[in-house]
Amino acid sequence: MNRFFYVILMMIPIVGWTQSDSSSYSLEQAIAYAKIHNYDYINAQTDIEIAQEQVWESTAIGLPQIDGSISNENYLDIPVTLMPDFISPAVYGVNQQGFGLTPCFGLA
Repeated sequence: MNRFFYVILMMIPIVGWTQSDSSSYSLEQAIAYAKIHNYDYINAQTDIEIAQEQVWESTAIGLPQIDGSISNENYLDIPVTLMPDFISPAVYGVNQQGFGLTPCFGLA
């Protein structure tokens, strides 16, 4: 019985050391702490961001799609063939630069 009493007596200070100091928070501080450390809140915020991106993707599908390209070719020399073309007539004053613009409108 003495042994049990001594064990209990020796555990009393341990119980006092294990208690942490309680700190008081204001309502705003408690909400801020919960927002940082609550996993459900963090997951809900992530789900909201994903839903907003999905709404934007759905909106983008309905918008007209515009695609365009511009190209430039500068011919320093007129392209010639090794064999002359006798069938088509001769063309003089060939444009030295070629510009291409290809607009493409799609409603996908």
